[in-house]
Parts: sequence; C-alpha cells; structure tokens
Amino acid sequence: MGSIFEFMIKGEQTMKHLKPILILVFVWILAPRAAANDIGYVEKFCLMPDREEALKLLIPGTQDYYFYHALDAQLRGDKAEVQKLLGLWIKRYGRTSRVQEIQNREALLNYKANPNATLAHVRRELGLQYNHSRIVERQKPKHPTALDPKLINFEAFRARAFTSGDLSGVEDRGLELLDHAGLGATRLRHLLSRLKRPDLANLPQLIIKDLRNEHSRGFGSHGIHRNLTIAQMDELLQIDPKLIDNSNFINAYLTKLAPSADVDTRFDLAERGKHLNRHADHPVDKWRNLFAAVRSQLDEIEGKKPVLVDKDDRNQKQDQLAGTQASYEFKVEDRQVQLSFQNLKEVTVNYYPMDVELLFSRKPFMKEDTDHFTYLVPNTSDTVKLPVKKTAHTFAIPERFHSSNVMVEIVANGIRKS
Repeated sequence: MGSIFEFMIKGEQTMKHLKPILILVFVWILAPRAAANDIGYVEKFCLMPDREEALKLLIPGTQDYYFYHALDAQLRGDKAEVQKLLGLWIKRYGRTSRVQEIQNREALLNYKANPNATLAHVRRELGLQYNHSRIVERQKPKHPTALDPKLINFEAFRARAFTSGDLSGVEDRGLELLDHAGLGATRLRHLLSRLKRPDLANLPQLIIKDLRNEHSRGFGSHGIHRNLTIAQMDELLQIDPKLIDNSNFINAYLTKLAPSADVDTRFDLAERGKHLNRHADHPVDKWRNLFAAVRSQLDEIEGKKPVLVDKDDRNQKQDQLAGTQASYEFKVEDRQVQLSFQNLKEVTVNYYPMDVELLFSRKPFMKEDTDHFTYLVPNTSDTVKLPVKKTAHTFAIPERFHSSNVMVEIVANGIRKS
C-alpha cells in the first residue's frame, strides 16, 4: 500500500493511470474485512438486488451497522451521509481501524475532486516526509557534512551521562571505561550495585572505599561482595583486618572454601580431613588456627592425641588438658553395658544384686544416694580390657544376673560410677 501511495504522490498522474491503482486499493481494503466477518452477510450485502433489505438485518448502533451503512453511502456517492455516519460512529466508538478504513476509502474516492486533500491524507496516515535535499554537483553545501568530533567523543558522552548524580546514564558495557578511582561516593555505590563479575581492576580498594563511607550499609549490601574471588577477599582482609569479625564476610568467605558439592564432609571423614589439610597454611592467622583446631578434633575422633593449636587460647588449653585425663560414662540397656571412655586401658565392673522391695521400703529414693554401696562387697567383680585406639566399648552383663535386679558399678583410675 505504501508503494502505491508513494507512486501517486510522486507522479500525481492523470486519472487514466490512477484507475487501476484505485481498484487495487479497494480490493486491499475489502479483502481483510470479508475474511474477518461472516461470509454469509457479505454475500447478502453484495448480491441482494435491494441492498436496503440487507442493511435492515443489522442492529442499529453496532460497529457493523455503521460500517456497512457508510460503505453503502460511499457506493451511492452520498458524501454528506458518509460524513454524518462517521461523526456518529467516532463519537460512540472512537477512531477505530474500521473507521480509518472508511476514511481511507473516502480520501481515495475524493482524489479527482480534491487531489491535494487526498495526498495530504496519505502523507499524514503513512507518516511520509520528503525533506531531503537534492545533491547538485560542484555546489558548495549549505549545511554541515561532518559531525564535530568534540560532540561525539568519550568525554562529551560521559559529561552528558554525568548530568545525573548517579550512573543511570551509563550502560553496563560502559562501566569499565570510567575512572573508578575518581568516582564520588554515590556513583561508586551505584557502580558496585551494578557489577556482576569481579573482574574490575582494583576492586578490593573500591569496596573498602565504599565501606568506609558513612552511608555504607556494610559488607554484603552489594551482590558483587559475594562474587569476589578468594584472592580478592584475602586482599580485603589485608586492607581492613576487622572484616574477620564481620559475619557476612565470614559466611561469604567460607562459601568459597567449601569443598565440592559432590563430597559430603558430614559423613566422609577422610574427605573432611583432606579439605582441612588444604587450608593448613591459610594466610589469616585466626582462620588457620580454626582449621587446625577442627583438624585436631578430627584426629581425636580417630583415636589420636589432641594437639594444642593456639597456645594462647585458654579454651584449647582446657580441652587439651581434658583430653589427656582418664574419663568415662556408661549406661545399661538391654542387658548390655555401653561404655564410652578415653585414656583408659581397663575398668573394674562390680555387680550388686538387690531386693528392690526391701530397698524401696527403707529408702524410696535410693537412686539419688548410692554411696552406701561402697561399704558392701560386690557379689561379682570383673575386669574388662578396653580396645586400643577406641573410645567406645559394649559388653554383656553376666547371664546369672539376667533374671534378677542388679546394680552395676564401674571403677577405673580412682573414679567410681554406678
């Protein structure tokens, strides 16, 4: 359609050349409408001898009513009726696509009577403009033929982008081209909030500069904080050692140190040991000691002697002292004694048969006071050897006590428990 109208405008030929064009335009206008409506009514409108009978089938006030009545008025050449119907139609439904279709038809039908009005309608509807200048050879141009480099260089674009207080005028691709060290507090914070990858030069220094600003929300307030590499986080610690006490920083750092997702160190002690060994030489003293302390606990679980990691840590000293002393706990369940111990090679097990009814009648709360049994001779005493490099052992109560009430007492290294 656009090429047809341009042909009409450029040439403004005689009606002899215009007739076939108008026929094509009418076909273009009517074809979509016929496809969009009930083909039965289109046939009635086009083929009934009396078109007035076909129009009576339409409901007054509907879109179809206005469209086919306006189309009928155009076919009859009643321009006043067309304008009257268009006015009522637009007032009720606005300038819809079907209204524009009738207006385009009317403009083309009026070309012979008022070609300028038709051409103006076509230019307006298609947005056509012919404002280019003709090139004349050997004539000096009246307008500039090249752009001023001062208006299109990087400095000019940056100056226009910096008219706002932040970096909203800079696209993501342009962030890396800025002078990051020279950015103010607001623009620096905006820069860090938009970064997705930690590949910006001197990024740790920029983060520290932002964290030291009075309006900073602290480490973890920007997504880029969690995307830093371990080397960059170590550099942050060197610049500001106080970050070691920041919980957000610690969580982000430990995430970087975590083993592969394919390994579950909660149950695989060997893999846990390998992971701890990888950080045995961690550059941060506090964290190196923490990794070493966990490594020591793992060794203790495996039966090795505990190692003092930090000589100045009072808790570790106490833990080491407790780890070198003999101790044990036990419980009796299902005629078996379940014993947990450390630094013991053997224990003495004493069995005291009891008359529960007699004991209860004399002292109902005997469980709270079993010291008087120390003055009695046990019915049976056994020495139980404990396994080496183990911290737990289970053994059965003698079979002769299975059908009677018996109190079990264990004595080891001067400690007596029952």
